[in-house]
Amino acid sequence: MSRNPRSTRQHVLACLVLLALPALLLFESLFLGHDFVPFDHRVFPPASVVLDDARIAELRAEGNWDITEKTMLVVPEFDVAKQELEAGRIPHFNPYVRSGAPLFANVLDGFASPMHAPLYFGRTEARFGIVAFIAFSLAGLCMFGFLRELGVALVASLFGAIVFQLSGTLAANAHFYMRMETLAWLPAGFWALERHAKTGSWRSAIVFALVLALTWLAGFPPYALVCCIAFGGRMAWIVIEGMIRRGVGPAARSALALGTATVLGLGLAAVQLVPMLDYFPESQRNLSQSLDELVSQGIDPLALIGFAMPYPFGTTIGQATVPVEHNPLLHWFWTRTSPSSGRLFWPISYNHTEYALTIGVLPLVCVIASLFARVRFRIFGSLALVIAFLLATGGVLFQAATRALPALASTPPSRFVGVCCFFAAVLAGIGFGVLVDRFQKLGRRTTATLCIAACATVLAFALAMRGLADDPPHALAHMIEKLGAHWSASYPDVAGDPKQLEDWFGPYVVESYRRFANSLLVAALSLFAIAIWLVSLPLATDTRYRTRFVALVTVAIALTAGFRLAHARHLAPSFPAPLPGKTIDSNPVVEFLRKQRSDHDADGGFMVARVAEQASLAIPLPPNLLMKEHIRDLNSYAFVDANSHRPFVQLYGPGQMVRQYWVQALPADERLSRGLFDLMGVRYWLSTKRFESLGEPVFTFEEGKHAQTYVYENEGALPRAWLVKQAKRATTDDEVISRIIAEDFDPRTELWLHDVPPSILSEENASADPSGATVRFVHDEPTSLRIAVENSPGAWLVLSDAVFSHWNASIDGQATVWHRANLMHRALFVPPGTHEIGFDYDPTPFRYGGIASIIALVACIVLFIVGRKKRTPEPAPPVLD
Repeated sequence: MSRNPRSTRQHVLACLVLLALPALLLFESLFLGHDFVPFDHRVFPPASVVLDDARIAELRAEGNWDITEKTMLVVPEFDVAKQELEAGRIPHFNPYVRSGAPLFANVLDGFASPMHAPLYFGRTEARFGIVAFIAFSLAGLCMFGFLRELGVALVASLFGAIVFQLSGTLAANAHFYMRMETLAWLPAGFWALERHAKTGSWRSAIVFALVLALTWLAGFPPYALVCCIAFGGRMAWIVIEGMIRRGVGPAARSALALGTATVLGLGLAAVQLVPMLDYFPESQRNLSQSLDELVSQGIDPLALIGFAMPYPFGTTIGQATVPVEHNPLLHWFWTRTSPSSGRLFWPISYNHTEYALTIGVLPLVCVIASLFARVRFRIFGSLALVIAFLLATGGVLFQAATRALPALASTPPSRFVGVCCFFAAVLAGIGFGVLVDRFQKLGRRTTATLCIAACATVLAFALAMRGLADDPPHALAHMIEKLGAHWSASYPDVAGDPKQLEDWFGPYVVESYRRFANSLLVAALSLFAIAIWLVSLPLATDTRYRTRFVALVTVAIALTAGFRLAHARHLAPSFPAPLPGKTIDSNPVVEFLRKQRSDHDADGGFMVARVAEQASLAIPLPPNLLMKEHIRDLNSYAFVDANSHRPFVQLYGPGQMVRQYWVQALPADERLSRGLFDLMGVRYWLSTKRFESLGEPVFTFEEGKHAQTYVYENEGALPRAWLVKQAKRATTDDEVISRIIAEDFDPRTELWLHDVPPSILSEENASADPSGATVRFVHDEPTSLRIAVENSPGAWLVLSDAVFSHWNASIDGQATVWHRANLMHRALFVPPGTHEIGFDYDPTPFRYGGIASIIALVACIVLFIVGRKKRTPEPAPPVLD
């Protein structure tokens, strides 16, 4: 039977729309040469010298400062990966983040994903737009195909696809390309499952396996795990439904096919998953958080507001007029409490990338309308949406789930938000078909009446909030009263102190109320417009007015797409690519450090750190940007080992750290003179201010107050490897931490070894002075080191590189044993004489994962070629195009 040419043209037009929208979203990146990054590095000193104050202010106002990983982690790590590939090596290890860490195994970059191939060619920043365009396009096109597979009308399918493609969740995570891409594969996976449910085809099962693999390879395991749970729920539903309708035999065959596809999908991703699973237990990631820690990362039920209103409490773009922690309305509505104490959590975890549930008012009305549709998926979709949201709150359901599935203890509940927009968009597409179907008996006037009632309610609340905003004294008194009552049980001391509440929230009360009132006003007007639209549709149902009917439906879709596109563009900025010679690494400070790195090649390089008046964000040459210069960075924001952050927490307190693990700029006080920094090899301090306590800068760059940078030298810094005369046996990690942060700790003479029997120390402790020996690096690659030790008297060689299990040591080519030293480094005993010490990284998990992926790929190809439909496809549900 031939396809209707008119239907074909309509499908092509719909697909072109779904390609055009992401092209408009990413227009500057795709067509004007912009870099699709959340902010421009050049606003930071010393690179800010290439910009004037006005341009810096403009770029800061346009940046999305809620997202840092892309520019401060992904770009530098891709630069290192490309350097390794150009040298003919797989990028397994990164020695430049603090004391070094596995690179390929950290997953976040998604090195193995074929979707990220463009990032390996040219400047990484210049390719992010292409990667995002592919992901947005796949999200829309696959959602359109999935809805059509469900039997939803073409126009309604297009509506649902647009809602998902430009949903708040995808848009807010567009710069988190690994998050957005993981979620973008959801409709493709559900499409394959739906196809398999109808046909029983092994080919559709193999397609699902491929989608599952790409979901994991994208680079964000928490979202991949949540997607797998969603897929698993749908597979169980399909099998149970098949058992009821067709019997045990067909259901068992379906279960076998889908189970095999799941195993093959994970096998295809094994090249990335196996190294990840091997690395994470040795990293700083907490894979077994307490219930309080997990629940504190859940979203508040107030997130439901976000489905209709994108910015009720604030925005991530530019300089926030109301910081989240000072927003009184947010605190007033907040209900997340500790399971152990029952107290409200403080601080609140309002993360914009997790709370961006926005789909719009019309799609939200369509979600409700979907309950009256004839599409069977609406039942599963509605249940899945409710369950996902309840899990995201970290409430009773999530707490029960963690007890049943301990693997969830490594996943914050807020990650379940990731699938909420998907299910909401599916239901919106189904519901839109209900609203525009001329032959449906839903009762548009009833729906319109409900919209008007909701409009009046929301409008009344908006006017009340606006009235408070226009009367600051009344607003302040109202806020103090409400917060006092809300916090009385959890924080009675604060709740009973109006002066403290006024100091903390007072300056932001008016703007908070006004912002919330404006968001409510937009929602009220949208509800009113929807009511008018619903009332108008029946007037155009007559054949004579077909054009008017099409126009009304087209206007609804166009307005929805326009609102969603404007919201997405606001959340996903791009910036002009820097001109040659105007980049972050084209300035005198980097040139100075580059030269020093060359001069210290024999020492194995050095480490840098930032200093400031007090613990604060590392501003000059932000963390990781010196990675491609092969300079180690104490302030690195990356996955690292499980121990190297602990001395800094102990010495400075948790306020010194970003999210517990990453060191902020260090206070310029006497603690910088301690042996801990000599041990780490911190040779240069970077600062934007002069500090007399650090002595005279060895390099000064002053080009206006926004670009000044000073470089101070720590003359006591040790090279990357050195000899110590004698070692002591550590009994506990805490004992060693206390010693290495002590004022009298000297890493030249004091060495602590962990997990070694006393016999080793008694046999190998030296008695001769190692000061006459020389230690120099003769070969220094990320996965292979050769260190020449001349005239060793018999002493311990300490290497200030992180401890990870797959490093093998050798002396003169003969394998030997190394030990964990000083909590976080490596050490081995060097016999008297001249020797060459080797350290080589053995990526065994990568090899095993690669073998598993090849086997799975071969199996998929074979099953896809020989796969045939097991039964006649069910007739598709009737649709109205």
